[in-house]
Amino acid sequence: MLRGTYIRVQFSEHTHPRSLSRLAGTMPIWAALLRTKTAIGQILLGRDALVDFKVTLRVVTASGEEVQDTTPRFLFPHEVLRNPAFRFLNLGDYYRTHPERSQPSVETIRQDGVYLVWDTDRLQQALTAEQQKTFEAEVKDYSPFLYAFLPYQGSVWADINEQSTGVKNRNYLYPGLVIGINRQRLADTFEFSPTRFETFSRNALIVVHFDGARPDQGRKTLQEEVLGLAQRAADRAIQYLANQRAFLRPAGESPTPDQRQVERDHQDWMFNVRTHAQSSPLLMPPVSYVSIPLVEQDVIGLFHQLVALGVFPGMRVFATSQVKTYDCLVQYDSPSGARGMRYVSPNDSPLGVAPFILGTSAKFQTGLLTLEFKNNLDGLIDDLDGDSPKKFSNINICVCWSSVAGSFKGYQVEEVEERNLEERQYPGVTHLLRKDGEGHVVQLIMLARVVDMINAGNLRLSEPSPQTVEAR
Repeated sequence: MLRGTYIRVQFSEHTHPRSLSRLAGTMPIWAALLRTKTAIGQILLGRDALVDFKVTLRVVTASGEEVQDTTPRFLFPHEVLRNPAFRFLNLGDYYRTHPERSQPSVETIRQDGVYLVWDTDRLQQALTAEQQKTFEAEVKDYSPFLYAFLPYQGSVWADINEQSTGVKNRNYLYPGLVIGINRQRLADTFEFSPTRFETFSRNALIVVHFDGARPDQGRKTLQEEVLGLAQRAADRAIQYLANQRAFLRPAGESPTPDQRQVERDHQDWMFNVRTHAQSSPLLMPPVSYVSIPLVEQDVIGLFHQLVALGVFPGMRVFATSQVKTYDCLVQYDSPSGARGMRYVSPNDSPLGVAPFILGTSAKFQTGLLTLEFKNNLDGLIDDLDGDSPKKFSNINICVCWSSVAGSFKGYQVEEVEERNLEERQYPGVTHLLRKDGEGHVVQLIMLARVVDMINAGNLRLSEPSPQTVEAR
């Protein structure tokens, strides 16, 4: 006699959306949805032998019917395939043949992401001595396992979801703390508070699984002590992953999700650069750059060309460094009446400063200013929230191309407009960066906004002048 479970999902005329196809209309989307949101997606974490059943998915649409066997396991992000393949490093496999605190080998750097699986013993070792004592009973009774995945930047999640479903804007895998009990996922995601690296943690997916713990009636939560263990274990995984960042590509290195293929050799690099120049041109004579920046070095080169063309009137560059804590030392020193120094309107000298800032002196001069370069603002936020020695209050100006993330927890980014013009301290500043609890404001120069003004004809370029930039 055949035995098994049959599940049918059907919307009535009173539900929203009325058509099931609005929720998902293709086999790849349904497979991803069922594997990440339902009990079909068994959370096994190395215990695949526990599954002794199979799942056949039948999708009926207006155009026909499709039947396919579906893997009855939770879809972990490192399992998603792409051509060219993602570079996702299994930290457990790597450290079985390498010392834990050794420098990454050449072939393992610039990963798209890293992941790990901790069994009960390894998870217990990661807890602090106090946490081991507090959660001794829960560890013994419920045998927790942990999975953690961290991409090099948040936009990788969009690519993972697109590759798994075949369409954009479908998010079935995303960061957060997921808790499973008896191989089934609970609720959506749970909150947890990292002791450090809070910004860094917002890109990580942590899955903690328990055997035998008791969820509530609606499977939305579970015992307070077990939830506390999951949250503390997630924090310990974040602290561990933060020490593995040397494996990852620099945050914000690629301004778009499409530019992620690791350039393994010179030919690949040349092909990618030419392709990028065609898809993202920067046509702005006499500027010599032909495409928008891909990496921080491009930002530095473009910035110095714009300095020489008078976009930042009066700026003098004293030094740049790749090895010091901060990148660059500059000073503004110019007649107050120099072109572009005084703001007139959004269409005339839009990057000038307010009369209040200029004052009545015939000369605009600042002290020495600390300047940071980043490809995107995300990189600076990662430095400030990580273990970098850089201090928010020591940075006067940050020059970057733009920002990948729309917002940053604990920070506020504000564009300079007429309403807040007097907060622009130096010519050329496009945005302001504030940090909660800090009175200091970092002046931002987002080159993407500067280029928009130049292309719109609101900001004029002057002929290169050898007196504009001074390097010592």
